[in-house]
Amino acid sequence: MTSDRMDIERVKQKYQRNARLYDLLVRRPTVCLRARAIERMALRPGEAALDFGCGTGLSFELLEHAVGPEGRIVGADVSSDMLARARGKVMRYRWANATLHEGFPRWRAEKKKTPLIARLLASLPPLVNTISSTAQPSSAATSARAASSA
Repeated sequence: MTSDRMDIERVKQKYQRNARLYDLLVRRPTVCLRARAIERMALRPGEAALDFGCGTGLSFELLEHAVGPEGRIVGADVSSDMLARARGKVMRYRWANATLHEGFPRWRAEKKKTPLIARLLASLPPLVNTISSTAQPSSAATSARAASSA
């Protein structure tokens, strides 16, 4: 087992234990940080937001407000327990424009020589294709932007 794989397994175990109480413990202390981060993204109605590490979907309400029902929210997380909570929110609030994915794209072997953002962008095509294929045709200017929901 590689060290990267062990790290992911450790993260999964941690958030499996924490998923049930995560929103209760994290929502209030991070609400202003999340709001500022999403405000700085300057999302407009019809655009798409890519939320890596979306967890329980704490940022989804703010993202939904920013992109509107005609926009897209794509969330990705390695924890199935956290994603189960996020799916519950998506269903409860009927956010038909939200798509969730378990796992993250694998980094390339040359990761030590490649800046993080370049590795991230190189591994995005599957999720970007999801955004592109689900965006409404009228929103040709749709752009993927990342929000961290740690």
